[in-house]
Amino acid sequence: MAKALSEFPRDHSGGRPELYPWDQWLDGQPWLLTNGEDYKTTTKQFRNAAEAAARRKGLWIRGQVQKNGIVIQAYEKEGRVRL
Repeated sequence: MAKALSEFPRDHSGGRPELYPWDQWLDGQPWLLTNGEDYKTTTKQFRNAAEAAARRKGLWIRGQVQKNGIVIQAYEKEGRVRL
C-alpha cells in the first residue's frame, strides 16, 4: 500500500560520502573555516565545493576569503527555490 512521507529520502548509495559536515556548516550562521584545519584543498576549490553542497540542499551561499581561510554562510533567497 502507498505511504506518504514527511520528506524525500536521501540516497547515499551511488556517491562517495561527504568529506565535510555540510549540514552543520550550511545551517544559516556564518562559519569561519581555516585552511589546513577544516579543509585541505585550495580555498577556491573549497568554495566551489561549498557552493555545490548548498545547491544540493536548495540553498545559496555567500563567502568571503580571509587570510587563512574563508567565511561561508548559507541562506535561502527570497522568492526563489533551488532544486
